[in-house]
Amino acid sequence: MKVYIFILPLFFHIHTFAQSPDQNDPVSMAKFHIVKRTVEFLSTDTVSFREVTAFTCNDCTSYDELMKFSRKMKNADQLISRWYKTQVGRTKEDLILFSKALVRDITTGEARKEKRLKYAGYAQYEQAVLDIINGAATANAPAEVAATPAVTDEPPIDAAEEVTDEGNMTPLPVIDVTRENKAQTPWLFIIAAFCALLLALYFFLDRRKQLVKKDSLKRQVKALQEQLAGREDESQPLHAQINALRAELQESRKQFEELSEKRADEYRRFQQQINEAHQPPVPATPAPNITLSKGFVPMVKFARYADKGDGFSSEDLLDQDDNETIFEITITTPDTGAFRISRNKQAQRYALSNAAYFFGNTCTYETVPAAGSEIVTNTPGELFLNGDKWTIRQPAKISFN
Repeated sequence: MKVYIFILPLFFHIHTFAQSPDQNDPVSMAKFHIVKRTVEFLSTDTVSFREVTAFTCNDCTSYDELMKFSRKMKNADQLISRWYKTQVGRTKEDLILFSKALVRDITTGEARKEKRLKYAGYAQYEQAVLDIINGAATANAPAEVAATPAVTDEPPIDAAEEVTDEGNMTPLPVIDVTRENKAQTPWLFIIAAFCALLLALYFFLDRRKQLVKKDSLKRQVKALQEQLAGREDESQPLHAQINALRAELQESRKQFEELSEKRADEYRRFQQQINEAHQPPVPATPAPNITLSKGFVPMVKFARYADKGDGFSSEDLLDQDDNETIFEITITTPDTGAFRISRNKQAQRYALSNAAYFFGNTCTYETVPAAGSEIVTNTPGELFLNGDKWTIRQPAKISFN
């Protein structure tokens, strides 16, 4: 319905502007041809209208076709619309005045318009307009009246119908120029009123529909607010229970952490007691059981880890120990040697930080080392020189106190 309501005024608009001259009215036809000839003359202004390529409209029989012909001429459609709406009288003088008004519209106001009076085709345009006016006057000339008119009961002739002495001012028969518009005006008003009524009805119904929808939404919002208030009242005890459960959970976690730390301390003490019970006391610095070769001066080297996996690189052995040299290597012969764990406390703590990595291929032990334990070398490991690598023949045996 909305589409048809807004399309009806469009049809009304098209109807009022797509008018054709009355074929049976010489004045209406003369007015149209004057406008047509004026538009054709205006199209010859190639300075103002450079895109125009056609200068005559032989097929134009209506103002709508003139509009199409002048579509490349700026503001020409507005002139045609205004000229179409101009009321023209029935005399030759009225047509002349109308033609002069058209000439003023296209030749005054600007310098470029005034130059049109000097165009080569202006004289031809003037003659063509005069011919159109004379033709309309001839077509509508009244019949000759007898010298002594008979007395009849006819009503007296209207003053507008009397013949003047001037030949060029012969009046045309008085015809109601607005008869078609007068016949159409009531219908146009009826159509316009009907469209306005439809629009008012549509907006009234749409407004009413919106109000009903608004009231419905208000009721729904109010109901939801009431439900929400009831849910909030019901949820308050639940929130209290949740807060109580959270407090209990935090307390339980705290107790669990305390028990875990306590059990870990007890387990470390118990493990230490087991280790002490199963391991005989060992001297703090046991003398390594290393066999020295006669005639060879032993050398002591240090290594941070077994860089070859199953041995130590001879090139990477260090002459001095530090807090990261875990292994102490004694070279007993040119091609044999022994190794033990350094007695440096810092180096031992460094080794215990990753015992599986440092002792995996170099040492054997029975118990899992604990943090802070002391590493004791029970039996030194054996080495032999293989190229540039001191290969482990026998891993060292160690324990933890």
